[in-house]
Amino acid sequence: EKVAEAARQTAEAEKMAILSEARDLASQDQQQLDMSRQEWEAALSQAQMASEEKMRKALEQKATEERRERDEALKKASEERRLMLAAKNTEMERLQRDSERERERAVKAEKVAEAARQTAEAEKMAILSEARDLASQDQQQLDMSRQEWEAALSQAQMASEEKMRKALEQKATEERRERDEALKKASEERRLMLAAKNTEMERLQRDSERERERAVKAEKVAEAA
Repeated sequence: EKVAEAARQTAEAEKMAILSEARDLASQDQQQLDMSRQEWEAALSQAQMASEEKMRKALEQKATEERRERDEALKKASEERRLMLAAKNTEMERLQRDSERERERAVKAEKVAEAARQTAEAEKMAILSEARDLASQDQQQLDMSRQEWEAALSQAQMASEEKMRKALEQKATEERRERDEALKKASEERRLMLAAKNTEMERLQRDSERERERAVKAEKVAEAA
């Protein structure tokens, strides 16, 4: 809007300057015309005094032709200045439209980037919540299994079955290891998913930054024009 206002003020100043120049030229032409008329009137007076009718008609015709030529020149200059003003106004309107389109594109890019950031943040929080829930469930299952195996071991100890106790301990250890590996694998997958989401968010931020730079560049071009 500042660029458009500056362009309008510049065009208005140029318009006033052109109109002032046109008035000055018209005034000069009128002064020259008045001087020529006085000269021709003096010549006509001399011709009348000398009863030279033919000379008077020739002088009148010449004065008429000069006035017509000056009127045509002034009309042509006015038309050229009018066309120049129309071209200036058309260029200013085009620059305003280009600047408005660039601003709209920058706003749209910022909205897309903001929506992507919000979506990525929501997905990140959902993944973290899911990971915490799964970890809590795994821990509960592990505690329950530990209690079950401890009860079985207690029964095995009471029955003095050493072989059964070792087998139960080994089985419990293997199950804990398998659960730990599964939990580690799930955590790694979620970490990779979060990294991919962050990479996508950074790409959208870079796209938004490029759009803002393009908008700034377009405004500078419009300001220079």
